[in-house]
Amino acid sequence: MSKKRKKFFIISSFALIVIIIIIVITEITGKGIFTKNRLSANENSNTGGLIANNIKKGITIAGVTGTLETIDTNDATATPEDILAGKTAYVQGKKITGTATADTIIEDILVPAKFYYVGGTKESGIVISDSVNDAYKYDGEEIVPADDLEGNQFVWVPVEDINDFVRYKYYYLGGYQSIADYYEPAYTRFQYETEQAEYDKMYESVEKYNGFFVGRFEAGKETIDNQNAVVSKKGTMPWTMVGWGEDMSYPGTNGAVALAKSMYPEGKIKKVTSSLIYGTQWDAILAWIDPQYKTQSCNTNSYVINPGNERGLFSTDIVEHPIECGSSDNYRVNNIYDLAGNAWEWTMEAHSSDQRVVRGGGANVKAENTSTSIRSQGPVTNASVDVRF
Repeated sequence: MSKKRKKFFIISSFALIVIIIIIVITEITGKGIFTKNRLSANENSNTGGLIANNIKKGITIAGVTGTLETIDTNDATATPEDILAGKTAYVQGKKITGTATADTIIEDILVPAKFYYVGGTKESGIVISDSVNDAYKYDGEEIVPADDLEGNQFVWVPVEDINDFVRYKYYYLGGYQSIADYYEPAYTRFQYETEQAEYDKMYESVEKYNGFFVGRFEAGKETIDNQNAVVSKKGTMPWTMVGWGEDMSYPGTNGAVALAKSMYPEGKIKKVTSSLIYGTQWDAILAWIDPQYKTQSCNTNSYVINPGNERGLFSTDIVEHPIECGSSDNYRVNNIYDLAGNAWEWTMEAHSSDQRVVRGGGANVKAENTSTSIRSQGPVTNASVDVRF
């Protein structure tokens, strides 16, 4: 049976150090060189009413040398996004009002600035969005609908004990399978240059913050400013027909690895970077959904080992290929859509020396022949309509 791959991206939150730039502005009371202050009786009328403190320092007018010290803002580079919402500053002679948001805490989970809590709980799945229009729309509600949300959405996956943040055996055709031939990171000689460092940064972030954010939907494609962009939104088509990369040790610029990073590249949003999901993270999601997955003791009706056609889009007489992301609320578990079925997911995990791993099953296989935890693999350049990230 041919198995193909799909891709999934995560927000590896808070892995970066925050650099906060503070702009101190001294407000100038004068509205120009002159003010409407009247002369006092003892002022020298020969000055024509000019007051030194109302003239810029170093400028002389009618014999009066200014003493007013001002701040030159012509070289200031701050934008509204660099200044907290509601605060103001002067940049290049103009007053600007900030739009940036501060970090917030929801149930001891840090939501980074420029992302907004939408709804959900730590147990049911906390949903955040990068659109302020989605903020608190379903505050405190366990189940978060998606039809009326505008931004890219992500769900918090808790990892309370870093010792549990490991890869687990997967379920396939009635039993749990060994992962002896699977590696993460890949063997050193098959890694790309920064692969180990990126893995270490991800791991440190999960350990520090006790979890990570995962894309709520399969990675979709949307045209923004006449260019294709990666999104995590309901109703978009999964970004399929893309390989993992150009080579086992070279992800290139157009594969799943590069596309996942392009959503939130380093420097775009402070404290946040996006990446292709790791096998360890995939298993952390499943262990959160069903803790018995960690001990290979899931019940036969567990979503992890047996989602079925009721909880995932798999092959039927009328369905053979992926459809739009989040097509049915029946495919939602812990506020995450399509973890099982629809399209296979590319991951960072490696198989042997020349293949990368795909997870979750897809619309090209029957439900009884797969599971949410299944591992398959393929050459990194393989692109298929049934595989995404």
